[in-house]
Amino acid sequence: MPMVIYGLGSIQCSYAARFQLAYALLLREVAELKIDREITICCDDISSNPVEEKAIKAHGCKVVLMTDGRFRWTADDPTLFFLPFTRTEVLGDLLEVNWCPSRLERMIILGRSLELMAETLDEMVSTSDMGPKMTVKKLTYVMDRLRYVWGIREHTIEFEIGDTSSVDKSQGYSPEEMFQNMYWHVFDFDGVEDMDILLPSTENCFKWVDCSTSYPYRMDEEDVKELPRLQHEMEVTIMDLRESEYYLKLRDDLNGDQLLRSEISRRIGSKEHVQMVIYGLGSLEYSFQPQFQFALALLLREEVDILRIGEIQVYDPKITPVDANVIRSFGCTVLSVNEFARRRVENPTIIFLPFAWYNQVANLLEVNWSSSRLKNLIILGVSMHNWNGTYDEPYYEMFHIDETEKLTANDRCRYMLTIKDWSVDFAIDGHKWPAFRNFRWVFFNLQSTVDIDSCLPRFPTLDKIRVDHEDAKPSGDWIRKLRDCMQRFYLQQFAPNQKWKNNFHGENVSRAPSRYLKTWSIPQPGWIKLNFDGYGNESYGYGGILCNDDGEILLSYAGPMPSANTNHDNHKGTIAAQVEGLRQGVRCFKQLLSLSYDDHKLIIEGSALSVVRWANAVAPPPHTFEEAFKEMCVMLEETNCLVYHIYPEANDKACELAKLGIKLTGFNSWR
Repeated sequence: MPMVIYGLGSIQCSYAARFQLAYALLLREVAELKIDREITICCDDISSNPVEEKAIKAHGCKVVLMTDGRFRWTADDPTLFFLPFTRTEVLGDLLEVNWCPSRLERMIILGRSLELMAETLDEMVSTSDMGPKMTVKKLTYVMDRLRYVWGIREHTIEFEIGDTSSVDKSQGYSPEEMFQNMYWHVFDFDGVEDMDILLPSTENCFKWVDCSTSYPYRMDEEDVKELPRLQHEMEVTIMDLRESEYYLKLRDDLNGDQLLRSEISRRIGSKEHVQMVIYGLGSLEYSFQPQFQFALALLLREEVDILRIGEIQVYDPKITPVDANVIRSFGCTVLSVNEFARRRVENPTIIFLPFAWYNQVANLLEVNWSSSRLKNLIILGVSMHNWNGTYDEPYYEMFHIDETEKLTANDRCRYMLTIKDWSVDFAIDGHKWPAFRNFRWVFFNLQSTVDIDSCLPRFPTLDKIRVDHEDAKPSGDWIRKLRDCMQRFYLQQFAPNQKWKNNFHGENVSRAPSRYLKTWSIPQPGWIKLNFDGYGNESYGYGGILCNDDGEILLSYAGPMPSANTNHDNHKGTIAAQVEGLRQGVRCFKQLLSLSYDDHKLIIEGSALSVVRWANAVAPPPHTFEEAFKEMCVMLEETNCLVYHIYPEANDKACELAKLGIKLTGFNSWR
């Protein structure tokens, strides 16, 4: 019987992978199983490398590289599938491609409990005489794949591989814990004629509208509508960043700083194109910061010749289907496989790490831990000197972390602590930009004679096994977690919150889910809502409206922007009108408070993307508007304030008032 392994991980970098491979090799020796001598190992968690392939082949195994992140292996003959750390959606893929009794009954699966996996979908499935149905409107791809695990649960027989409760833990962690919750699975479909009736129906969900080849970023009907809006936001973001002092200074440094240019040229040499890899970008759909970071990568590719950026590859587990298709529309590649930042760089490569934590940085260093490969790295991200301690030190007592997390931090941080003496940093002044704070260009200069391995502090083997075991565990459905988190925020009651005082211009980087951007709604109890806008073409006007929590109009206002009439740039003229629309709205809010309202709670909404981001300090406003924002900060310093971007259709009343403002001779307000 053939054995096929998927989700093993890197045997070069992980003890967990080595233990699981050893377990598979020992199973091969069990006569009753009659396993073929040649075991097939399907790899997708890391970039394949010759060292691992050679080691695997030396043990009588062969390597099959699954480049698209899918595991669609047809069981035409009895097959043992060993899935030690496999993600739920991968198992769903395997079940789908074998979704008939004859094939499924040929399969033996050794891995995590299918019953426990299926339970995670219970709260999203309703059952009736008409069969099971998904109760959620919006699926993630993981949830869609999980339907197959849920559907098969009643026809699955599980056998725990052994009782590990007797494992001796008196000395702390035991490697045998790695095999807890591992089960043999076989399937019995006696009497089942129609397999599809086992699956929870998706008739109440948004429908997938693109083909399965776009895995794992299939879009549904709502995603397709959101795509052009997010593309437009990226175009605005690129334009705003291109005109910013931050980008102009960064570009000037790359063109004029001779030391920086020397470090870059020394690595790139005569290469025609250099690949950029972005890890830890985040979601463009749910946060404004990743939009600016992605815009920076695009501008560096288009406008900075010395970097010679060709292909840009992007990965983050939080990238949504809309994100992926926006990124592709700008000529970049979205990786479907999580490399855990373990990219071996045999050629000069720019690694952009906008949000990377210590484990990603350490993974990158570990897999390139030689003087020749480290010299190929050009890192845009945080300095190696930022990681200057361990979790044993008092600095980290503020974190609520367990023993395994402490060990993980200490193991990973030793790479940064070791390499910092050979790192050269070039600071990029981005203190006014949350998206670029503490960014550096980082290079490593090592002589070929340096034995970098001997410089790395030793780490206890048992602790390293424990760390690798924890790191190998599947992380779950990141996109669902992200969506649920954002939904909870917008569904909760907005009680006064000390952190929301002085929140105007207070670095709120979140972008609301699309359903909250499309429709105007009354503010939450006790809050006032201000909608503002600006409009024009050669002549410009502004306007806005204030409403209470009953939807009653408290005050509306409008006025012209005569000073903008001399501006021949229509975009800048409109922006100036939008800023004035916001400022006049805040003044009107303060006027209302002085008359009859003593509860300082304000929600501000506008369809002016740039202005909303300036109000939230996602980006600093241009000098032209600094005084206006300083004035608004002072007026709102004791106010619980939240500022949101919405789509034009949800801001139509403010827009109509802005159009009216063009025709007026001065500021007008109505109550």
